[in-house]
Amino acid sequence: MKIITPATREEWLKLRTEDITSTDAAALFNISPYSTRFELWHTKKRGEINEIKENVRMIWGNRLQDSIAAGFAADTQLTVRKMTEYIRMDDLRAGSSFD
Repeated sequence: MKIITPATREEWLKLRTEDITSTDAAALFNISPYSTRFELWHTKKRGEINEIKENVRMIWGNRLQDSIAAGFAADTQLTVRKMTEYIRMDDLRAGSSFD
């Protein structure tokens, strides 16, 4: 496992082109509303940055994530922190950012 701290959003997006991420996983099973397995294969093969157009759910998710994290921390007595790291499992070609 590698822990990578990208300096910019562009660097983070580039890292994601090399791995299957949680955003990509649904396409592997053809249940993604954004991409098919065929599109995912071609995107990864070409190393393309695949940005999903922001929608209402994404906007509200971004607005609420800090409040939800704070509520979760209060309910569970766990410490929650914003993560800027990108975690990569080279042998699986899997990567993730935790938000």
